Amino acid sequence: MNGTGAALLNLYHKGLIDPEGTILVYYGDILSNIDLESLLAQHEMTGAAATLALAKGYCVPVGVAEVKGGEVVGWAEKPTLDLHVGIGILAFDARVLEDLPPMVEAKKELDITGDVVPYLVHRGDRVQAYLTDSFWYDVGSVEEYEKLDNKVIEKTFSYLYSQQPEFDLRNMLTYSYLRRLEWRRLLRTTRRVGKVQNVLNVYSNRR
Repeated sequence: MNGTGAALLNLYHKGLIDPEGTILVYYGDILSNIDLESLLAQHEMTGAAATLALAKGYCVPVGVAEVKGGEVVGWAEKPTLDLHVGIGILAFDARVLEDLPPMVEAKKELDITGDVVPYLVHRGDRVQAYLTDSFWYDVGSVEEYEKLDNKVIEKTFSYLYSQQPEFDLRNMLTYSYLRRLEWRRLLRTTRRVGKVQNVLNVYSNRR
């Protein structure tokens, strides 16, 4: 089985995840200065099965039309919608993984946000929202990376290199992104989640 959820399930079955612990998921193509301690504290305090980091307002990357009777009566170029959107960061209890087998049996791929979260909501488990106005950006492609505002990034993440003024954060991000592309390429070479450890070893040896 493939997918982010399947990888976690595989680690769980191998005894590499504490069944009484909390799993923090942070998608590798997300840049954010979110307060992870605050997110985890809320998750623990509420006793939720899962807690999703959500930002309010989503800028649609295309123009949006309002249509009546085949006629365009309104147009907004790349509007910001008043929605709560996931930013690829969440926490959930490891015990959730024990309850997935009934859903897993009928699937060839298991995704954390695409399958596990909807499953918990449908089942009636408590899924909490951690609302944040922190900076976040989805570096999902080279094109999106090139759109990054260097000044905004340097200001937002200056605390990462405050003791090294000569450090070039954008170069660091470039290197990180290229390494991530290599990582994805290596992952595509394996068909079974059980081989991920071998891929990790190969990746580690090539650094």
